[in-house]
Amino acid sequence: MTKHRVLPFPIEPARSEFSGAKLGDARRERRLAWLADRIADDPSQSFPEAWVSVAGAEAGYRFLSNRKVSAGAMLEPHRERTVERARSMEWVLALHDTTEMRFGGAKERDGLGPLMNGGQGFYLHAALLAGLDSGAERAVPLGLIGHEIVVRRPPQGKRPWREAYNDPDKESLRWNRLLRSVDANLRAQQLNVIHVADREASRYDLVAELEAARARFILRLRKNFLERAETLSESGGALDRVANVSARLLERGGRRAKQPRDARIAKLGYVARTVRLARPQHVDPKLGDQLELNVVEVREVSAPEGAEPISWILITSEPIGTTADVERVIDGYRARWLIEEYWKALKTGCAFESRQLEALSTLEKALALCIPIAWHMLLLRNIARDAPATPASRLLSPMAYQLLLTLAPTPANVWKFKLSAEPTAGELLLAIARMGGHLPNNGSPGFLTIRRGLDKLYELEAGLHLAGVEM
Repeated sequence: MTKHRVLPFPIEPARSEFSGAKLGDARRERRLAWLADRIADDPSQSFPEAWVSVAGAEAGYRFLSNRKVSAGAMLEPHRERTVERARSMEWVLALHDTTEMRFGGAKERDGLGPLMNGGQGFYLHAALLAGLDSGAERAVPLGLIGHEIVVRRPPQGKRPWREAYNDPDKESLRWNRLLRSVDANLRAQQLNVIHVADREASRYDLVAELEAARARFILRLRKNFLERAETLSESGGALDRVANVSARLLERGGRRAKQPRDARIAKLGYVARTVRLARPQHVDPKLGDQLELNVVEVREVSAPEGAEPISWILITSEPIGTTADVERVIDGYRARWLIEEYWKALKTGCAFESRQLEALSTLEKALALCIPIAWHMLLLRNIARDAPATPASRLLSPMAYQLLLTLAPTPANVWKFKLSAEPTAGELLLAIARMGGHLPNNGSPGFLTIRRGLDKLYELEAGLHLAGVEM
């Protein structure tokens, strides 16, 4: 990884992601800018707290209930800026995943459905764009390029297997719809994207559709996906990559218990092969009789005795002829963890599941407010880790930036953070995290400590504004 990397695009305030939204009325557009500005200042606050007054809260709720306001129109500027950021990157990835959005309370909310383990909510299926440049092992989050809300309905009784499989509205087709939509959208804008997804996307019909569209992809496989595959060629070797395996206590639940393990650094090797896979009988014959696929199996070399070795099986449209090709495929798949971090930013940083809104229609627009702000939080956290040389002055308002510089060498700095005369982004975000309770020996700061630190910084800035102090 390049330690002194600088981002190739400017960092602007989160509120700028809503600038230029076309809502059909200048008053609604001004209201959106104001609401987003207030929420971006402290994403964890409840809406009434963020909107300051009773009148402000009433205006905010009227906006969210307005049928003439659509979530798509609210998000269009963010998607346009996401595409522009992608143009500055050498390699663009679309990271696809689904997460559960659960809302508490005994009262049934209009439009929500049942969740897998009880309760009410919906499933958010989304694609996060990320960028990789030469010499960088870690990707940069660029923004959410598309999403779909899936609401489950109560079961209507067991249907015949074939009827359920051929249902055009079945939940699993969300993968096909979003992949198709994102790929067509980005191709129309002359962007070449690689789709990345975990095991839930490893279905013959989906892979066949990607192949037919000549789309690029890296997908992790279910273990039984290649049971009937014929190997056409094979190679292998060691990788210039390691995996950090975290410690884990015994976990029960799901299909099987996850065994405890100690933390370790795993050395990786690989086997790359080209295979021919016959179409399963139940899949539509229109998808062709067979697929020819590139497969990369990543294996841990010399795992500790008794430990389960790290193992991934990936299929890809990308070349696998050399070790460098294989490492690029693996780096592309490893970027998928960014969308897992994005879910944390949305749920923890923006506290989306705590929003006290009574209908899906208003929750959709609240989600549109939170989507760009969660991306911005993820970007700031990743800058501290991956692009610490980015100028710190690009991350905060001029007043907040000067406030930190002025505070650092004084006794009023009870958090004991230190800043150089011209601090980098890495220094600045660690200082903010210290204000939020982060301890230097606890690794990289998380969303909660960054958010708490920003809360304190914004409170100090607001106090100076009230006192009429200029910096």
